[in-house]
Amino acid sequence: MQRALFSEFRGALFAVGLIIAGLIACGFVPADDPVLMILDNLRLHLAALLVVIAVMLLPLRAVLRALFLLVVGLFVFGTIVLGLLSVSRPISSASPNLELIAFNVLNSNAENGQAIAAFLEKSSADVVVLDESRPVVPHLDQLAGVYPFRAGCSEGATDGGRCGDVLVLSKLPLQEVTVTRLSPGSMHQAITAHVEIDGVRVNLVAVHLLRPYFADAQIREFDGLKRIVSSLDGPAIVVGDFNSAAWFRPFLATMKGSGLIRAPFEPGTWPVGLGDLGMPIDHVLLSKDLAFTSLSALGDHFGSNHRGLAAGIAVAR
Repeated sequence: MQRALFSEFRGALFAVGLIIAGLIACGFVPADDPVLMILDNLRLHLAALLVVIAVMLLPLRAVLRALFLLVVGLFVFGTIVLGLLSVSRPISSASPNLELIAFNVLNSNAENGQAIAAFLEKSSADVVVLDESRPVVPHLDQLAGVYPFRAGCSEGATDGGRCGDVLVLSKLPLQEVTVTRLSPGSMHQAITAHVEIDGVRVNLVAVHLLRPYFADAQIREFDGLKRIVSSLDGPAIVVGDFNSAAWFRPFLATMKGSGLIRAPFEPGTWPVGLGDLGMPIDHVLLSKDLAFTSLSALGDHFGSNHRGLAAGIAVAR
């Protein structure tokens, strides 16, 4: 009886591994189907599950099955790492010229708006990019003393005066502010501006992309982002909630096509309960003439379902 149960458990565990391997394979299929796009985003975590199952099978005397799942999991890890290597740069030892915070506040997080504003008021960040910024909007006057320049929430600076989507707060003057949409009919803003940092003009692009279950609409937004970045002259910082992991193929193609780089390690930002093991769907990206001096998650998520990011950026003269 015990031997039969042992055999059934081992078989069931391997079957779960095969199902996960099948889901990973589906994620490699080039399509704009929302399920396949979600599976593409989950490839890293599904591969990690395969490795865990393989390790569990080893003491159960299922060595060949364990090795099969282990090879598949490591292969997927390898494809992700190789894809990201071409768009990743090491952290620089230079001193930062700019400190930046990026945070999806969560529109339904009104009860923490005051706490978030107080945190930002004491922050050393030169530029703050907030997505789903509605909870902070009532406290903009409080923040104006520290961040006198803003975009995305003032007359003439937004398309239709919408306030509470993407918001940029800055200690540095924001010049040539433009607020657009990444694709027709998009629910989110895309803000472009530039700031002067030690005599260097640096472009800033703040975005909030649709989720992958909007399928081809999200892919169109990646295409729109690539057009915006490719049209810029000079160094660029692109920041916001992309609702995608960096290894998601349309996102990876956007970075390669527009010459953007990422830090070698991006903290997990969603869901907050998983910490660094979560999905890194909020990003700070740089053009190749800029460098990261640091990138980390904020210590408190202030009731949001995202962790915020703090980045140090070096701008060479």
